[in-house]
Amino acid sequence: MKYFYTDPLAAAFMAREYGVKLLACGEPIDEADIFYEYNPTMKIELDEDLIYVHPDSMAIFEPKAGDAVEIDRFVNDRRREPERFKDYPYSPTFCKIINTGQWLEISSPGISYSDTMGGKFHIPFKIIQRDDKPFFTPEVEA
Repeated sequence: MKYFYTDPLAAAFMAREYGVKLLACGEPIDEADIFYEYNPTMKIELDEDLIYVHPDSMAIFEPKAGDAVEIDRFVNDRRREPERFKDYPYSPTFCKIINTGQWLEISSPGISYSDTMGGKFHIPFKIIQRDDKPFFTPEVEA
């Protein structure tokens, strides 16, 4: 699987704030390259629209205690009764990760989830904040 950004500013922010290594057109780039290449006044763009995350940076996207995450409020209901909840729209709930030991614990007022850490999380979530700074989770190429 390859992880990528379609938003050059999100990619540049992650490179600057979290040290994410990036690739475009198969070559390493940094935040300065992104700002230069995507500067709308210069009418220059990279050959492709996707900015890929270098494999060395994948650990940055692992959850940490204290991360703010977005999860689907109906995630457990969709698992138990997929037919009943298939037409429910995505309903984001914002929570904080409490623990990332053997169990992933996510908590918010009135909501608490625990999930095993067996390599992959069963609760799909997106990290949106870390260390009181925005966090832009990349998209995944199938």
